Amino acid sequence: MYREAYLAEAVYLYRHARQARRDGDAGAAVRFQTQAADRVRALVAKQPDDVKTVHELGACLYNLGDILIGAGLADDAVVCLTECEGWYRSLREGEPKADAWIADATIRRAFAYGKIGAGASAMVDAQAAIEGYRNFVEGPDVEAHHLDYTRVLSKNADVLSAFGDPDMGVWAAQVAVRFFEAKKEEAVHPPHVRYYLKALDVADRILVAKALAEPRPLNPYHPARGRTPYGDALLILESRSGTAAGSLLGGGSWTLNAPSLTLTFLSALKTATDVLGPDFLSDRLRRALDMPKEGAVPVIPIARVSDPSMRAEVAAALTSMATALLPRDAMAANRLFLEAHCMLAGSALLSAESMKRYGPVWAQALVAFARHHSNCGHHALALDLAGWARTMTRELAGSAAQDTNLQSLLAECATLGAELLIASGERERGEWMLNARKVDLADMQRGWQNV
Repeated sequence: MYREAYLAEAVYLYRHARQARRDGDAGAAVRFQTQAADRVRALVAKQPDDVKTVHELGACLYNLGDILIGAGLADDAVVCLTECEGWYRSLREGEPKADAWIADATIRRAFAYGKIGAGASAMVDAQAAIEGYRNFVEGPDVEAHHLDYTRVLSKNADVLSAFGDPDMGVWAAQVAVRFFEAKKEEAVHPPHVRYYLKALDVADRILVAKALAEPRPLNPYHPARGRTPYGDALLILESRSGTAAGSLLGGGSWTLNAPSLTLTFLSALKTATDVLGPDFLSDRLRRALDMPKEGAVPVIPIARVSDPSMRAEVAAALTSMATALLPRDAMAANRLFLEAHCMLAGSALLSAESMKRYGPVWAQALVAFARHHSNCGHHALALDLAGWARTMTRELAGSAAQDTNLQSLLAECATLGAELLIASGERERGEWMLNARKVDLADMQRGWQNV
């Protein structure tokens, strides 16, 4: 009986949250949806093994994450969606749809990270969401997940247009457009139409940027939106649907963190080869990188290397190349590093042996690029990378007992985020974090001494 009472109250609050959002009252929407989540969370505490209730909590938190993003509270949305992901993960054993739910939470968190400016985490989450849908889109139940996967593709394209390779971004957008057009009767209506519009917008924006960067005598593109086939379709669909594409991540936020909508992974790799020499990346590793064929490129960085056994090695080599290039061409180096970071996050963390072998290279690059972005005023991305560097202290601590150089690197990784906060003017928060990290570091050092 109490289950029905809790859920009835949660539904009542959820409806108020939706109405408040429609009325433009973001604060009230957050308040009502938070209260709804609290009610369902209390019910889960009473019935922790009830799959339906746990799923309802995940769904409630998923909606709260979206409301928080809309209210300009992206940091809170990241926390909320991380909890959502955790509840969905707890259902994986007995619920076949759990991976799709996890992917939905992850792509929404990618968008929240993007709003903050935490591009490295945004790209990793977008990649994970695409991977999460793979079993569904390659399985017998592909039709049931067609539009959901296409929505994730569109969001991935948006993240890539903000922080990643524009070749990959435009390809992801074009694939999403084709998939939406295959289901056009459904795709032109809510909730799918906004993602259809965004895919068109991303493709149009990147193609226009490329055309302007490489002027031709009879250039068919123009900076005014609507002069590419995607732009034309975008204007028509906006008019028919009464919905504007708006600016999700693209437009302005990318200019702080991504070098250019025209600096591609391949052009950055060519720059690195010209500057560092052709032997910096071996022919064997170059062959492992799947170069685009007939204009097609992968839609996530990890897919650049089709052989899973080669991914960590290729990514580590690209990471070393990016770090070496950083003092000479920071923009090209950043493009290479964010790609390599996604490859490592999607492969090395799954293998203790790979982490032991390639983790130090990754950690060194995280420190170098975090400091670079901090010096450039890209504080959100710098802190994002510093957070990943701190992860390295946990992953590599067991390998550092007999390696003083690695111990020094991990000590720097442990305190980097706090130091960057202090440098950016957040002294009180930074000093509190620094004291906490020093305690963690002392515990880690005692562990090394006892080995």
